[in-house]
Amino acid sequence: LDQLTALNDADGPLKGRLDLKQIGMAGHSFGGYTTLAVSGEVFPVAGHDLTLADARITAAISMSAPVPKNKDTLDKAFGSIKIPILHLTGTKDDSPIGETKAGERREAFDHSNVPGQTLIIFNDADHMVFAGAPRVAAPRPGDARIVELLHECCTAWWDCWLKGDAKARQWLLGGGFTAEMGGDGTFETK
Repeated sequence: LDQLTALNDADGPLKGRLDLKQIGMAGHSFGGYTTLAVSGEVFPVAGHDLTLADARITAAISMSAPVPKNKDTLDKAFGSIKIPILHLTGTKDDSPIGETKAGERREAFDHSNVPGQTLIIFNDADHMVFAGAPRVAAPRPGDARIVELLHECCTAWWDCWLKGDAKARQWLLGGGFTAEMGGDGTFETK
């Protein structure tokens, strides 16, 4: 973000073209973890609470983020998040590395207190469908539909929170996306 600020101020193709008052952050897996970190997650480090929150970020999308091993600190870990986050996961989103199980990926949503938290759990989606890259092996049945839904909900999320688009907000949070998704997943918001 510091570099984007410098590029926005310096002579060049990006000078004055970046809206640095409406910044979104998104990531998958460890990138989802990083997204939660800069969104306000609190980490216990050497007896102190550490936060890497960046107040310049106004909304986020966290896909398949791992959760802290210590389940007793989840309220503290996620209770400091102050921005709207779209949490995305799947019913088969077990971690290929580490110990996070699919059902645990909702913990950040469950333990965040600020309004604007939204959770979408896609049926039969595994960890790698969120990566956006073609699979090395043959695609799994349903991958194309999940990717289509991801594009729709993420675009509407950014339009809603970064552009202030009331129509996108109504569609996403008012039932339009849920109707579009049908039986392919579940949708929760708070």
